[in-house]
Amino acid sequence: MRGQQKREVTLAEFSNISGNMPEPAQLAQTFLRLVQSNLTTDDAWLFKADDGPGGRLVLRPLASLEQLPYVPSDFSPDSPFSQHLRQNHTPLIHSDLDTVEQYGGIPEAERDLLSRWQRVLYQPLHAGDTLIGVLALGVKYTGEGYTQDDLALLDGWAMQISPLLAQAYNLASLRQINDFVFRQNQTLAREKQHLQELVNLYADFIEMISPDLRRPFTDINREMQKYQAKAGETEGQMVSEISQQISALRAPIDNLITIPLAFKCATSLSLSQYTSIKLPKRSSVNCTAWPKPAA
Repeated sequence: MRGQQKREVTLAEFSNISGNMPEPAQLAQTFLRLVQSNLTTDDAWLFKADDGPGGRLVLRPLASLEQLPYVPSDFSPDSPFSQHLRQNHTPLIHSDLDTVEQYGGIPEAERDLLSRWQRVLYQPLHAGDTLIGVLALGVKYTGEGYTQDDLALLDGWAMQISPLLAQAYNLASLRQINDFVFRQNQTLAREKQHLQELVNLYADFIEMISPDLRRPFTDINREMQKYQAKAGETEGQMVSEISQQISALRAPIDNLITIPLAFKCATSLSLSQYTSIKLPKRSSVNCTAWPKPAA
């Protein structure tokens, strides 16, 4: 009775946590507790499956009931081990690696690694045609072997956990992208704010010195106007030409003064334009239809 209650509590916990779509490791850990409650094993690992360079299969430790391997392991794309996991939805029984002819081509290094893992079976997890994870089970603590009913239960669970796990992976990736974009926006906002401060400082400086920059031209124009009023026709024409040249010399000074002031007005920054990606908080997958464990 206690075992039945434990299984029902674990099942309810899994349905609740998957409905709220946690991080992949948290989802995987709860799934392993469901496996533990129904298959009487304390020795369960769950790997994240990725495609490595050259098509290699990379298994990354994700969750376990005990201690996981410390580092990811990769397998040749031509290895029968990789091919079975990628192409089949049925479990790979470890004892078949030594007795079934089709697994004879497994490289020796991979065979040694799998022997050190001491797994009994490997249940592939697929999202569509893509291998996204591998459930690796050790021996049962009762000493019994895995039955056909156990394998059927695993197959049903695999079909339901796989899309949830794929969605959790995608959401985790979106969170990482969101965090990166947010940090970049914060950095960009600080840099633009710093630029705005420099622009304002430069504009204020130009505004402060603009009277001194313009004063010589103002004085010269005043004197030229006085001279032109007293000069004859020939001298007046020369004064007019000189005045035009002085105006041409003054134009860059006027630009030096007016452009920074205009730029200051045009570069008012609003940080509200930098927004981060909004992530869904809940899964749209119905997670309440998990098969109930037998009494």
